[in-house]
Amino acid sequence: KRGFYNQCVKYFGSWNNAKIAAELPIHRRKRRPLAKQAKEKDKELVAIISFLTCDGHLMKNLRGFYASSNKVSELNLFADWIKIKFDLKPHKIEEVNNSYGKKSKKIWFFDSNISEYLHLIGTPAGDKVLQPFSTPEWIKKDKGFSKVYLQVAMLCEGTLYFNHKKKIIGFRMNKAIQFLNHGLHYFKELKEILSSFGIETGEISITEGNLRKDGNITKSISFRIRQKSMAEYLDRFGWHKPSNTDHTEKNSTIII
Repeated sequence: KRGFYNQCVKYFGSWNNAKIAAELPIHRRKRRPLAKQAKEKDKELVAIISFLTCDGHLMKNLRGFYASSNKVSELNLFADWIKIKFDLKPHKIEEVNNSYGKKSKKIWFFDSNISEYLHLIGTPAGDKVLQPFSTPEWIKKDKGFSKVYLQVAMLCEGTLYFNHKKKIIGFRMNKAIQFLNHGLHYFKELKEILSSFGIETGEISITEGNLRKDGNITKSISFRIRQKSMAEYLDRFGWHKPSNTDHTEKNSTIII
């Protein structure tokens, strides 16, 4: 039965299109309108946007979205934000292999009203490696919002390791070479947010990325927190994930 459904979707583009072609009736579900509270711009909403931008995916057709992580605590955190903000429960949790061949989990949510709203206020839809995006202006203009945005971005894509007993904190993302300049612009935005809090960062570094299955070549973009600002950074933003040499899940909760 599922195979027939998948074949119809593949051939006609959607199940409803297949029913139209077969001259069968279509019963559309009524979409529930978003509550007023759901549209209020607050720190939970900022956290959701940041997670989806860095370690999640808003479907291009805006039917739903997922958050991805190999740590259950981070997925639970995302689910809590969705529950608080939109009163929506997860549709499913699935185990997958990430782009590095390691086990990871995805937590899925489906609601087109929520997805459309998230896209409207600045969440990129579709493959983020293959498109330009930036930090929403309304987040950059608010100090409290920009702090939460950066905290969650670091939770997703930040790294902490030790070099000659020195603590190193950095941020890294991949971008397709044809969108490299857009990626650099995004990284400059993050550096500007850090600078607004008095945190100095090193130069942006561009290194080899990978060859994707779709044939696109990526570059890896990164920057580090300067040693002179390390204490200030940890005092203001904390570190909300284990280091590369510590595989426990302590300190993985962000208080917003």
